[in-house]
Amino acid sequence: MSARRAAALALAAALAACAPTGAPDCAPGTAPGMVTTLFFGLSRHDKPDVAESEWRDFLSHDLLANLPGATVVEGRGLFRDPGAAVVAEEATRVVTVGHHGGAEDRRALAAAVERYKARFDQWGVGRVDSVACTNFE
Repeated sequence: MSARRAAALALAAALAACAPTGAPDCAPGTAPGMVTTLFFGLSRHDKPDVAESEWRDFLSHDLLANLPGATVVEGRGLFRDPGAAVVAEEATRVVTVGHHGGAEDRRALAAAVERYKARFDQWGVGRVDSVACTNFE
């Protein structure tokens, strides 16, 4: 794990913890809620990358087991190691989850992140939480 990458994840976590607590002024038909974006890197240290079948199994049995749904986008995570002249990259899955922001939703997200880290030998998963106006109908 690079020091810069670890620092970036720590900053993202700190910013997420400081999310505004006031309810937004929502349009009719919507209510205050949360949007959480998670960044799952697919590279592993001494093993092949997380396979598509492994990813889909994680989605079905771990991430969505206690959440209503999510949107998944394929991406490329880019980062620069300290002292390195080149930018490193890895295949990434960006997952966006709209939820009510309650303690149960937050626990489900945190548990899924911990399961991913343990299952796929990951040092971290990026997370950004935002207050939003939501409608789940």
